[in-house]
Amino acid sequence: MNEEINALISHNFFTALKVSLPFLGALLLSGLLVGLLQAATQVNEAATPFIVKLFSLALVCFLAGGWAVNSFSDTIKANILSISAHPKVSTTSAPPKKSSGTSPPSNKP
Repeated sequence: MNEEINALISHNFFTALKVSLPFLGALLLSGLLVGLLQAATQVNEAATPFIVKLFSLALVCFLAGGWAVNSFSDTIKANILSISAHPKVSTTSAPPKKSSGTSPPSNKP
Protein backbone atom coordinates (compact mmCIF):
# COMPACT_ATOMS: atom_id res chain seq x y z
CA MET A 1 0.00 0.00 0.00
CA ASN A 2 2.85 2.41 0.76
CA GLU A 3 4.27 1.79 -2.70
CA GLU A 4 0.94 2.79 -4.27
CA ILE A 5 0.81 5.97 -2.22
CA ASN A 6 4.42 6.83 -3.06
CA ALA A 7 3.77 6.25 -6.76
CA LEU A 8 0.65 8.42 -6.62
CA ILE A 9 2.46 11.25 -4.83
CA SER A 10 5.46 11.15 -7.15
CA HIS A 11 3.17 11.17 -10.20
CA ASN A 12 1.34 14.20 -8.82
CA PHE A 13 4.60 16.07 -8.15
CA PHE A 14 5.85 15.21 -11.65
CA THR A 15 2.61 16.51 -13.17
CA ALA A 16 2.85 19.75 -11.20
CA LEU A 17 6.46 20.20 -12.31
CA LYS A 18 5.64 19.39 -15.93
CA VAL A 19 2.77 21.88 -16.00
CA SER A 20 4.62 24.70 -14.23
CA LEU A 21 7.78 24.55 -16.37
CA PRO A 22 6.43 26.51 -19.40
CA PHE A 23 5.19 29.31 -17.16
CA LEU A 24 8.34 29.52 -15.07
CA GLY A 25 10.55 29.20 -18.14
CA ALA A 26 8.79 32.08 -19.87
CA LEU A 27 9.17 34.27 -16.80
CA LEU A 28 12.83 33.34 -16.43
CA LEU A 29 13.61 33.97 -20.09
CA SER A 30 11.78 37.29 -20.24
CA GLY A 31 13.41 38.46 -17.02
CA LEU A 32 16.84 37.51 -18.31
CA LEU A 33 16.32 39.27 -21.64
CA VAL A 34 14.99 42.43 -20.01
CA GLY A 35 17.87 42.41 -17.52
CA LEU A 36 20.41 42.11 -20.32
CA LEU A 37 18.68 44.86 -22.28
CA GLN A 38 18.58 47.13 -19.25
CA ALA A 39 22.25 46.47 -18.51
CA ALA A 40 23.24 47.20 -22.11
CA THR A 41 21.23 50.42 -22.36
CA GLN A 42 21.68 51.50 -18.73
CA VAL A 43 17.95 52.11 -18.43
CA ASN A 44 16.91 50.99 -14.96
CA GLU A 45 13.17 51.44 -15.06
CA ALA A 46 11.49 49.23 -12.43
CA ALA A 47 8.21 48.77 -14.31
CA THR A 48 9.77 47.41 -17.50
CA PRO A 49 10.55 43.87 -16.28
CA PHE A 50 7.17 43.64 -14.59
CA ILE A 51 5.26 44.58 -17.74
CA VAL A 52 7.32 42.27 -19.97
CA LYS A 53 6.88 39.37 -17.53
CA LEU A 54 3.15 40.06 -17.31
CA PHE A 55 2.76 39.97 -21.10
CA SER A 56 4.92 36.86 -21.46
CA LEU A 57 2.91 35.09 -18.75
CA ALA A 58 -0.35 36.09 -20.46
CA LEU A 59 0.98 34.72 -23.76
CA VAL A 60 2.01 31.41 -22.18
CA CYS A 61 -1.38 31.17 -20.43
CA PHE A 62 -3.08 31.70 -23.77
CA LEU A 63 -0.92 29.15 -25.56
CA ALA A 64 -0.50 26.46 -22.88
CA GLY A 65 -3.44 27.11 -20.56
CA GLY A 66 -5.70 24.48 -22.10
CA TRP A 67 -2.96 21.87 -21.97
CA ALA A 68 -2.24 22.69 -18.32
CA VAL A 69 -5.90 22.41 -17.33
CA ASN A 70 -6.26 19.11 -19.21
CA SER A 71 -3.12 17.72 -17.56
CA PHE A 72 -4.35 18.62 -14.09
CA SER A 73 -7.86 17.33 -14.73
CA ASP A 74 -6.52 14.04 -16.09
CA THR A 75 -4.34 13.68 -13.00
CA ILE A 76 -7.26 14.42 -10.68
CA LYS A 77 -9.46 11.90 -12.50
CA ALA A 78 -6.73 9.26 -12.22
CA ASN A 79 -6.36 10.00 -8.51
CA ILE A 80 -10.08 9.67 -7.88
CA LEU A 81 -10.28 6.44 -9.85
CA SER A 82 -7.29 4.95 -8.06
CA ILE A 83 -8.74 5.86 -4.68
CA SER A 84 -12.18 4.49 -5.51
CA ALA A 85 -10.66 1.28 -6.92
CA HIS A 86 -8.75 0.62 -3.72
CA PRO A 87 -10.17 -2.41 -1.85
CA LYS A 88 -10.17 -0.70 1.55
CA VAL A 89 -12.32 2.18 0.36
CA SER A 90 -15.99 1.41 0.86
CA THR A 91 -18.44 2.78 -1.68
CA THR A 92 -21.49 1.97 0.44
CA SER A 93 -23.23 4.42 2.70
CA ALA A 94 -22.56 4.69 6.40
CA PRO A 95 -23.86 1.81 8.54
CA PRO A 96 -27.15 2.40 10.30
CA LYS A 97 -26.99 3.69 13.83
CA LYS A 98 -27.58 1.18 16.59
CA SER A 99 -30.58 1.83 18.75
CA SER A 100 -29.99 2.31 22.43
CA GLY A 101 -32.81 -0.09 23.35
CA THR A 102 -35.19 2.57 24.59
CA SER A 103 -37.96 3.89 22.47
CA PRO A 104 -38.58 7.58 22.18
CA PRO A 105 -41.33 8.96 24.41
CA SER A 106 -44.73 9.09 22.79
CA ASN A 107 -46.93 12.16 22.83
CA LYS A 108 -50.14 10.19 23.24
CA PRO A 109 -52.10 10.67 26.50
